[in-house]
Amino acid sequence: MGAPDQTEIYRQRYETFRHLDKLRWQMLQIAVATGSLSLALGRGAEAKPQGWVFVIAGLVLFVLALAMERIRYGITMNNIVLKEVGAAIGDHSIPPPSTSLSSYSAWVAYFVLTMGLCSIAYGIFGV
Repeated sequence: MGAPDQTEIYRQRYETFRHLDKLRWQMLQIAVATGSLSLALGRGAEAKPQGWVFVIAGLVLFVLALAMERIRYGITMNNIVLKEVGAAIGDHSIPPPSTSLSSYSAWVAYFVLTMGLCSIAYGIFGV
C-alpha cells in the first residue's frame, strides 16, 4: 500500500475512534438519566418505591453496561489497527490499548452493571 492509502486508513480509523468514544460516554449519560428517572417515577402515592420501576431501570442499566463494554472492545480493536497504521505514516504517539483492569471506561461499565443488577434485585426482592 502507498502512503496516501495509509493516510486515508489512518483518518478513517481516527474518525471511528472519536465516534465510538463519544458513543461510549453517551451511554453513561443515558445511565445517569435512567437513575434520575427511576427516582422520579419510583414513588407511589404512599411515598414507597415502586418495584417495577427499579426492575425496568435495572434492565436498562444492565443493557447500557453491556453496550459500553462492546463499544470499549470496538475501540480496543480499532486502536490496534490505528496504532499500526499511525506508525507506518510516522505517528508513534498512539498509546497501546489498555487492559480492562486498567481502563476507566471498563470500571465505569462494571459499576453501571453492578448498579443495574442491584436495582433489579431491589425491585424484585425489596432488599
